[in-house]
Amino acid sequence: MTTDEIIESYLGGRVSRERAIELLVAEGVSRAVAEYNLESLDTIDVVLCKDPDEDAEDRH
Repeated sequence: MTTDEIIESYLGGRVSRERAIELLVAEGVSRAVAEYNLESLDTIDVVLCKDPDEDAEDRH
């Protein structure tokens, strides 16, 4: 499995966060980098899924 496939599997909910980290480490990614990257992806996912109307209300 490539790193892209691992990340896609994680984002698609097919593997858990811990399993994705284990798979990334097996591919040669350091554990710290794997954890940081998955955390960043989680943050991006939350921001992208936020309701735009709710965001507009927050600015007023």
